[in-house]
Amino acid sequence: MKKKNIILLIIAIVMFILVGSTMAYFGWSSSAENKDQLVDVTVAGGTGSCDKLSDNNKLLYPTSTREKGRILKVTTKQQMATNAFVTWNLVVNSINETTLTTSGLKHKSFKYELVNDTTGVSYGTGSFENVTNGTTITLSTDKETLDYNKEYTFILYLWIDGTIGNNPLDMTNQPYNFDLNCNITGTSTKIVPTDTYQLTNGDGTTYTPTYTGSGTKAVRSTAPLSKFREVRVDDTVVDSSNYTITEGSTIVTFKESYLEKLSPGYHTLKIISEDGFTSGKITIETAATYITDLYNNAPKTTVISNDITYNTAPSVRLMNDRLGGTTSDLNGGNIRFYGITSNSEQKAYAWNSYNTAMIFYQISQNLFISNQAISSKENCITTLSQATNCTSSYASLGFSSVAECETGLPNIISQITNGETTSVDGVKQYLCSREVSSTEPGNVNNYIYFNCNNYSNPSSNTCEIWRIIGVFDGKLKIIRNSTIGELAWDSNGIAAWSTSTLQKILNENYYNGNELNFKIKNETTRNMITSVKWNIGTYYSSRNIFSNAAYSSEITKTWSGKIALPTVSDYLYSNDFLSSAPEDIYIDMSCQKNNNWLSQKVDNFWFLNIGSYSDSETYPWNLSGYIYYANNANNTFGILPTLYLKPELKINSGDGSESNPYTLKVS
Repeated sequence: MKKKNIILLIIAIVMFILVGSTMAYFGWSSSAENKDQLVDVTVAGGTGSCDKLSDNNKLLYPTSTREKGRILKVTTKQQMATNAFVTWNLVVNSINETTLTTSGLKHKSFKYELVNDTTGVSYGTGSFENVTNGTTITLSTDKETLDYNKEYTFILYLWIDGTIGNNPLDMTNQPYNFDLNCNITGTSTKIVPTDTYQLTNGDGTTYTPTYTGSGTKAVRSTAPLSKFREVRVDDTVVDSSNYTITEGSTIVTFKESYLEKLSPGYHTLKIISEDGFTSGKITIETAATYITDLYNNAPKTTVISNDITYNTAPSVRLMNDRLGGTTSDLNGGNIRFYGITSNSEQKAYAWNSYNTAMIFYQISQNLFISNQAISSKENCITTLSQATNCTSSYASLGFSSVAECETGLPNIISQITNGETTSVDGVKQYLCSREVSSTEPGNVNNYIYFNCNNYSNPSSNTCEIWRIIGVFDGKLKIIRNSTIGELAWDSNGIAAWSTSTLQKILNENYYNGNELNFKIKNETTRNMITSVKWNIGTYYSSRNIFSNAAYSSEITKTWSGKIALPTVSDYLYSNDFLSSAPEDIYIDMSCQKNNNWLSQKVDNFWFLNIGSYSDSETYPWNLSGYIYYANNANNTFGILPTLYLKPELKINSGDGSESNPYTLKVS
């Protein structure tokens, strides 16, 4: 490995701090009297840059954490090589008054740590107990290299650790004078910081913690508690008042008051220790993330349509549209419900059933077990063995001891198996090994109560039945399960959605509750609806139409509003590609209808998009026995209002089946 060595003096920090002597919790605290500080940041040689970002200028006093001491932030770039190591030198020019005969600041409670705040990697920590004037403390790591010309922020922490219970009074009124400089060494080898530890349930199974809207949420790192430093969410240090830490190995329990402030969706999570970190994500559960996780955690099968490969999750009847097949990632697009509930009974092992997928998802919300997809019968059994091991997982299961776990675990197993068994072997058989009757490959459980008179008591008498089309940009897209009647797309026969009479009816009269028979019923419901950009592009075709081609055409033009109609691609992606003939605009609905949930109850309705043989001849798409666009806009067809829910809405209850639709939590 070829190396180039050059010493770059980045920071010269001269700090003179006089520590005051008034009484406080740890014995004494600082005073601003006679404070004399000088902080210089310079570049004395080499190739690179360094600028002081901030300095909180705090005087030293005993604290519970390093974050309450003095914090100096510096931004730096290496312009030495493609990659480079950086070694820091903390030079003790002087410490204490020259006349002091006791230890003063040369004490084990006066500590330092240098951290690359951009990456979370620590470059070293220690105390000034054994230093003398002229001592150089070297701070470095072999766990990362710096990228060329990329800006990094380093933090030097200086603090007196009050938690050790011994902060002598002779530390007061003592100055110190330090320099900080660094040596950059170019290298052709790139080292990226990796997770030293894991988020785990204590038995090696990694997981993603999820917050469902009430209570606290605990996450666990395999790092020893004695090495704990801090928690970061979205690369921001979380104040220690927002969580508690307990042993086993390191369990961080976020408080509800903090979790409530996080935006819905996924957030990066890091638990930083002295010698490494663990990283993952924490999910603030919403209706959209709930459906997304159903897809993510279910076994996958690939299907091909029009030479595009799609990922499907047959057990929950969800698929990823890959944004019309344009993403390289099979899971990189919108998540949609597809197909219909099969009426043919088949035999399957329980591990691959919808029931097991749901149970594993539900218990992963409360226990430290994996909510990743169960991939085999053996994997199912192994995961359950780990999760039900009282010796290693009693705390994760909510018990205070192994004995308490052994007493209470049978009751948990009984609940999971609907009373069929109370033993560990029994639950493995129930969820993994047994052969079950099923209507594979799954049920289209996308029913949801919406537009209710009373959201505290949702039912078919107080609410309308709607269906979830899927998850788009973190929001649920839903459609009414039955039409509000038959209307013209545009009474003037003009195929332009933004000015059409139907657009105005839906976004004015219907939305504001001015229609007599069908309307958005109240302000509570209106507050659930969000305005979005709808894809209204024209599809030009002489004969065949495929889902990916329709999607690509639709996104070429948008309209902003709250309520519209289903798109042609919504319909085509609701089809079961494995069970259907090729998508063809002239195909008889006896083929398409039998494999598409969107046309099972209604087979005569308008779409949002227009189609055309030429620029001079355009018509709205409609479904009338088959997909077609040769009907004038002033013809009448069924209207299925379609809209997007606000991303922060949460599912309150239900399983999405026709007999037990999802309900929404209303604040």
